Amino acid sequence: MRKFFVLFGLVATMSAANLSAADCGGCGGCGDCGSGAATPAPCGDAASGCGTAAQYVEKTVYVPQYVTEKKMVTVTEYQTQEKTRTYTVTKQVPVVEEKTEEYTVLVPKTEQKTEEYTVLVPKTEIKTETYKVLVPHTKQVEQTYTVRVPKYETVEQTYNVRVPVYHDVVQDYTVCVPVTAEVDQTYTVNVPHTETKNGVRKVCRLVPTTTYKTVTKDCGHYENQLVEVPACGSSARGCGGCGDCGGCATPATTTVCRKVWVSNVVTEQVPVTTCERQVTEEPYTYTVTVCKPETHTRKVKVTKYEQQTKQRTVKVCKYETQTKTRQVQVCKYVDETKTRTVNVTECVAEEKTREVKHTVCVPEKKTRTINVTTCVPEKKTRTYKVTTCKTETEEKTETYKVSVPVQVQKEIDVTVCKMVAQTVTVPVSSSNGCSTSSRGRLFGGLLNRGGLRGKSCGGCEVASSCEAAPAASCGGCN
Repeated sequence: MRKFFVLFGLVATMSAANLSAADCGGCGGCGDCGSGAATPAPCGDAASGCGTAAQYVEKTVYVPQYVTEKKMVTVTEYQTQEKTRTYTVTKQVPVVEEKTEEYTVLVPKTEQKTEEYTVLVPKTEIKTETYKVLVPHTKQVEQTYTVRVPKYETVEQTYNVRVPVYHDVVQDYTVCVPVTAEVDQTYTVNVPHTETKNGVRKVCRLVPTTTYKTVTKDCGHYENQLVEVPACGSSARGCGGCGDCGGCATPATTTVCRKVWVSNVVTEQVPVTTCERQVTEEPYTYTVTVCKPETHTRKVKVTKYEQQTKQRTVKVCKYETQTKTRQVQVCKYVDETKTRTVNVTECVAEEKTREVKHTVCVPEKKTRTINVTTCVPEKKTRTYKVTTCKTETEEKTETYKVSVPVQVQKEIDVTVCKMVAQTVTVPVSSSNGCSTSSRGRLFGGLLNRGGLRGKSCGGCEVASSCEAAPAASCGGCN
């Protein structure tokens, strides 16, 4: 349906354009529907012979136009609802029962019995017995014996000899001939490339640090003091012999001026500078040589072996059998009879007697007491537990979800094709032999554009005016 509306609009638009631009008043713009040799004359010309000038009339044409509209549609949606249901559960409940049963036990009982038993007692007797001994006796006997004596004879003997005979034979043999060819070979070479990389390294530096240390020092000075010291000729030198000191009338001490150190101890803070190790991380740039594989191609000589067949003459050795004779000494053995004296030892049986101890076992009867254990059956009772399963039924309730379809009204966009009225100006003319209907003009132009040329030439009727002036009409209407 949509294609029909589009086609209808295109037909209306093309017909309007065709009719407005047509030069032939009676053919609806046939163009070259005839032979095309003559140029059509404009409509309204006196030489056309198709009538008067065209008149324009406004026509209303409906053109399809697609419009989006809102439309209420019923949609089925599923909603989840919770429902409850009751179901029966069967379970087995164990029930313990006590039962009593009688059982038989074999109780061992020991009894003492006296029994007789037979013992074999050995008894030794001395008996005299006769026995035979083989005593050897030697005597000389003449004996005849046979000796095989060898005798040699010369005999003619026939024997076979294998003699080699050589023949020349042509023989085929295969030789591998080397053939050298150049082949492209791909090989990989590691080419060194220098790359610059960034890294972080630890650097140890000596950083001066100032600290204060308590120091005690002596800030004293020297002073001149008068000190009494022993005079010359004192007890230090001995007063008994004054010598040349002037005698003992000299004073014992004398005053001397000496330089004496007067101390002044002062405590003060002294700055001390020491260097401490400080490790810091700093970035640096270093160069690394990296080998990257590169593929190269080179010419390589490759030797391949081809098999070739050649001929050669070979001497073949064959052995032939030949018969020959020879003289051979044959040894034959002849029997000869001889006699010899031989010592023969014969054993002669002699009877002797000896005393032998003979032991015989004599049976004796004895009695003994033994313990005999027998099992006597006794009946006892015991109680045991038996577990049986009892079936119980229980009803339970569970909740489950169900998807329920619900009809919902929704508003959706729908594309609707509407026919919109448009006003088009169409030329209309009245002629002697041409139809003036707009319908003939409309479809005549379309048929001519599509290459369908009829006898009416796009709406032109066969008239005497078209035959009279073919150049002014459609170019030769037939």
